[in-house]
Amino acid sequence: MSRGLSRQRDVIAAISTGSGGGVGMVRLSGPGSLAAAGQVFFPQDRRKKLPELPGYTGAYGQFRRGAEGAVLDDGVAFVYHAPKSYTGEEMAELCCHGGAFVMEQVLELCLQKGARLAEPGEFTKRALLNGKLDLTQAEGVADIIAARSAQALGAAQEARRGALHQAVMAVAERLTDASAHISAWIDFPEEDVEEVLAEELESTLTACRRELERLGMEKLSIEAERTASDRELKDLNDNLLNMEREVARLEQRKATTAMEENQILDKLWEHYELSHSAALEQRMELESVPKANRRIGELKREISGLGAVNVGAIEDFERVNTRYTYLTEQRDDVEKAKSELVGVIEDITKEMTAIFAEQFALINECFQTTFTELFGGGKATLELENQEDILNCGIEIKVQPPGKALKTITLLSGGEKAFVAIALYFAILKIHPTPF
Repeated sequence: MSRGLSRQRDVIAAISTGSGGGVGMVRLSGPGSLAAAGQVFFPQDRRKKLPELPGYTGAYGQFRRGAEGAVLDDGVAFVYHAPKSYTGEEMAELCCHGGAFVMEQVLELCLQKGARLAEPGEFTKRALLNGKLDLTQAEGVADIIAARSAQALGAAQEARRGALHQAVMAVAERLTDASAHISAWIDFPEEDVEEVLAEELESTLTACRRELERLGMEKLSIEAERTASDRELKDLNDNLLNMEREVARLEQRKATTAMEENQILDKLWEHYELSHSAALEQRMELESVPKANRRIGELKREISGLGAVNVGAIEDFERVNTRYTYLTEQRDDVEKAKSELVGVIEDITKEMTAIFAEQFALINECFQTTFTELFGGGKATLELENQEDILNCGIEIKVQPPGKALKTITLLSGGEKAFVAIALYFAILKIHPTPF
C-alpha cells in the first residue's frame, strides 16, 4: 500500500469556520471519524452513542475530556455515513461556540483521539477522489471561498453546480454523436444510414469549436477575475496590516501620553499640593516658559534657605500631649482594676480551697461508711492526686470489696463500678441532701 493511499484512509480534522462568530465547527472525515468524535462528544441522552446515530442527524451534548471528564463546552454534533457525505467518507461535524480557544481545544481533543490535522483543501480533495465532485466543481469551491464580488460568487456557484462541466460534456456528446454517425456511414454502406453531409459536419464542428472557445474565454475571464480578486485581497490584507501597525503605534503613543500626564499630576501634588482642578483655577498665561522656570528655581532656593521649618509643631505637640495624658490615665485605671480583680480572685480561691477541703473530707468519710454498708464490708477512700493544688488536680477512687485486693475503680467489673458509683452518690446526698 502506498503512502498516499494510507494517508487517504487517515481520519483528518480541521476547524471549518472562522473564529469570533457565535458558532464554530470542527469537521472530521475518514474511516473511524465517528468513533474518534464519539470520544470527544457525548450526547445529553446517555443512551445514545454518536457512531450509532443514523446519517443526516444531530445530537445535543457536551465536549468532554473523557466520558467522566470536565465539560469543555456544549454544542451539537452532526453525523454522516459513507458515501452520503461531502467527502464521500464517514464524517462528523462538531459545532461548538465560536471562540478561537474553544475550537482549538475541541480540535486538540480530536487529534489526541487519533485524527491528524487536515492539509489545506484536503476535504475537497477527498471529495474529488471519491467522485463526489469533478475538477471544475472542486475549482468552484475554491472560487466561492475567494469570491469578492457578486459576479465572481455567481460564476463560482455555477462552477460548483457543474455548469462548466455540463457544457463541456454537451459539446463532447455532440462530437461523439457525429463521430459515430461518420463511422457507421463508412463501415456499413449497405445499411440504410443517412449520408453524412460535409456542410452539416462542418457546421457541427464549427458550432462545437465556437462553444469550446466561448467556454475557454469564460474560464479565462473567471480566472482573471479570481486573479484580480486575489490581488485585491492581498492589497486589502496589506492595508489591514499597515492599519493594525498604525493602531498599535497610536495605542503605544496614547499609553505613553497618559503616563506622562499622570507623572505631571503626581508632581503637581507632591511639590505644590494642588489637584488638577485647583491648578486650573490658579492657571495664568506665561510670557516665557524659560523665564518662569528661572523664577521657580529662585523660589526653591529661597525656600531651601529657610531650613527645615515645621510651622505646626506647637499644635502637633498639644494634640499628641493631650492624647498621651488620656492614654496614661486609661492605663493607670486598667492596672488598678486589674490589681483589685487579682486580689478578689485570690480571696475567692483561698475560700474555695478551704470549703472544698472540708467538704471533700466529709464526703470521703461518708463514702467509706456507705460503701461498707452496700458491700457488707471492705473499705473505700477518695484521694486527691495533688494536695498542693486541690482545685485543679484529679480525684482517684480506691476501693477494696470484701475478700479482694485494693484497686482503683477502673480495674473493677461493671457491676462493682455501678455499686461504687451508687455509694459515692449516696455519700454526696448525705452531706448535701436535695431541697425537695
